[in-house]
Amino acid sequence: MTGQSGTSVRVWVKTEIGPRHVVAQAHDALNNPIGEEVVVTESHDLYEMARRYGVTLDHFDFEGDSADIIESATPQADA
Repeated sequence: MTGQSGTSVRVWVKTEIGPRHVVAQAHDALNNPIGEEVVVTESHDLYEMARRYGVTLDHFDFEGDSADIIESATPQADA
């Protein structure tokens, strides 16, 4: 998925580092990486990337178990 600028963000588990090590990286319209891989430890990290690259969360491509891992690592607010 791509944003208006053609920018998208790939989110995946980097298994060569660890089974729960999630990283994200922005890509341009031609799928070339923009910037470095960013370690994602909670959902706030994704909001930071969205703000930095001007994309909405609709334009994040979650691969494998990456979304579940991030969700389970993010602290839940008390009701």
